[in-house]
Amino acid sequence: MFQNKKQSDDGLVVVGTTTDNLQLGLMKNILEDNEIPCVLKERREGSFMEQTMGFTMYGTDILVDKELEQKARELLDSFFHSKAEAE
Repeated sequence: MFQNKKQSDDGLVVVGTTTDNLQLGLMKNILEDNEIPCVLKERREGSFMEQTMGFTMYGTDILVDKELEQKARELLDSFFHSKAEAE
């Protein structure tokens, strides 16, 4: 799910990538609930799988401002690691 650091030319960095729309929504809500604006970037648009099955084989990147990267990663790591440990 989580990627190595990638930075775009506009000062945004990728803090996560997922192929699942439900997980994407959770990640977006976690960031926005903690006042971290994010941008979603499809790796490939118009995927048949995404439209019919609710997930994409190529994934969606979640980008945040470089200055908020550490906080965003900590929030996402904390949520998804604690959830995995509970299962």
